[in-house]
Amino acid sequence: MLAALCLTCTCGAKAEDHDPVQHDHAHSTGIELGTSNALVFNMDEKSLAYGLHLHGTYTLPESDLALVLGYERVLDEHRHQTLSPLTCYRPAEPLSLCLPPGVTFDGDEANLAAHAEASYEFEVHGWHLGPAAEVAYGPENTHLNLGPHTGIMF
Repeated sequence: MLAALCLTCTCGAKAEDHDPVQHDHAHSTGIELGTSNALVFNMDEKSLAYGLHLHGTYTLPESDLALVLGYERVLDEHRHQTLSPLTCYRPAEPLSLCLPPGVTFDGDEANLAAHAEASYEFEVHGWHLGPAAEVAYGPENTHLNLGPHTGIMF
C-alpha cells in the first residue's frame, strides 16, 4: 500500500494556468506531503540498502523556514527506523537545508540520532521534484543517502 502511494505521488500533477516551473518558495506557504526513495550507504559496515523517507512539511507564512515531521526506514538487517521533527531553511532558491534531531529504532533499541539533509527542489504544477541527500549519525551507525525527492503541495 505504501509503494502504491509513493508511485501515485510521482505520477500526477494538478493543472495551473501559469509557468509550470516556479522558484519562489517564500510564497509556497502551506502543507507538503513528500517522499524520498534513497540508496543508503552504511559507513560503518560498508554496505548498501534501500531507504524510504516520508515527511509532512508546514512552510511558515512569508518565511524561508519550515517545520517538518519525518520518518525514515532503512531496509537492512538492523531494522533501522527514525522519527524526527525537523526545521528546514531555504537560504537560496531552490536549495533546502534541514537539521533534524530524532529518535532512531534499531531493532529493539531506541537512541538519539542526528541528521542533516539537503534537497534541490523544483516546483512544477504544485509538486516539488529534485534530488535529496542526507548524512545521519547515531550510536548504532552512520549512513549517507542519495535519491529523488517528490512532494505535493496543498
